[in-house]
Amino acid sequence: MKTNFPLSQSSLKSIRPVAIARVCLLAFALFFSRASQAQLSPCNANISWSVDSLNPFLFHFCNASDFVPGSYGFAFSWDLGDGNWETDSCFSHLYTMAGTYTICLDVHACDPYNGGASCGDDTCIVIVIGSKGGEDTAAAVPILPSAEVYGVYPNPVTHSAIIQYHLNQNAGVTISVFDIEGKKLYTQTSDEVRGYHSQILSEKIFPTRGIYFVNFSTDNGIFHVMALSKK
Repeated sequence: MKTNFPLSQSSLKSIRPVAIARVCLLAFALFFSRASQAQLSPCNANISWSVDSLNPFLFHFCNASDFVPGSYGFAFSWDLGDGNWETDSCFSHLYTMAGTYTICLDVHACDPYNGGASCGDDTCIVIVIGSKGGEDTAAAVPILPSAEVYGVYPNPVTHSAIIQYHLNQNAGVTISVFDIEGKKLYTQTSDEVRGYHSQILSEKIFPTRGIYFVNFSTDNGIFHVMALSKK
């Protein structure tokens, strides 16, 4: 997760975490034995881009994210910074005027090494289109992540669980737990400062054996879904 620029609220509302997680559960039985090994997010969002050789306002964007082998169910959401959106992996986009644009890519996939849970990550770059010496130019710079989720463990859980994460800036954090049917069992929202954090999820949150989904989100656009099983 790499952005200091928040994704729009409309894009976040379009995400259906429980639906995504259910699709990912198709591989849960095959990879369940490896679920406890996964601690870090297997999604690492990255953007590849270039400027057209004939038109400095025409940009070619492509998903260059890293996923663990065997990942599937890929979904891409691009915010092109000028009010336009894309969902393709690679595409070209024509900007109509010079200026500074923040381009963000939000990726999701099913992680087979974490019980088929949905992993998510996002990243942004800043595109600067301007003039220098009468010649149109373009440049891009990376943006540091605003938050990183290290995972929830132990997984499978026997009693309580711990979710660990790091904030690179102050943010409002919401942690929610859903059961397999999408019923919300727990939610907590707090304003937290920059730094490393651990939150304990009580045993009472996981009343029976089965699959649960832990959703982590911040008010500046970070969103992460993790599957957790209780034996």
